[in-house]
Amino acid sequence: MASKEKNKLDSLDLAKKTARFASDKKAENIVIIDMREIVNYADYFVICSGSSVPHLRAIADGVQDSLFEQGIKVRFKQGFDSMSRSRSLSFGIQDASSEQASGRWGLLDMGDVVIHVFDTDSREFFGLEHLWQEAPRVEWEK
Repeated sequence: MASKEKNKLDSLDLAKKTARFASDKKAENIVIIDMREIVNYADYFVICSGSSVPHLRAIADGVQDSLFEQGIKVRFKQGFDSMSRSRSLSFGIQDASSEQASGRWGLLDMGDVVIHVFDTDSREFFGLEHLWQEAPRVEWEK
C-alpha cells in the first residue's frame, strides 16, 4: 500500500522531486518549466546540465534510481544504451557520421514530467529555455 501512495504524486511534485534528485548528483542550472498550457504531452520539463559525460550519466542514473526507489517508473529514455549499466546514458544522437554528437544529451520521460540532461554546449545549442520562453518557470527548493 505504501508504494501506491508514493505513485500518487501530482506532476508538480514529481517535477520538483526530479529536480532535487538531479541536484543530489550535482546537476547544474536546474530549471523547471511549466508546459501545461503549451504542449499536450508533458506537464513539466526539468532541464539541467552536467560538466562531463560521466557526470551526465551519474545525473541520469541517480534520477532514475531515486525515482525507482519512490515506485516511479521511467516510461521512455532517449540517448540511452547499456555502456555502463542497463539504464545508463550514451547521450546524444548516435550515428556513423557523428561520433562527436555522443555524450551530449539525454532524457528521461515519466509521462507528465520529462527531464533533459545536457552538457553545457548542447544545452545552449538546443535552447529549450529560449524555445519555450513563454512557459512559466517553477520555483523549487534544493
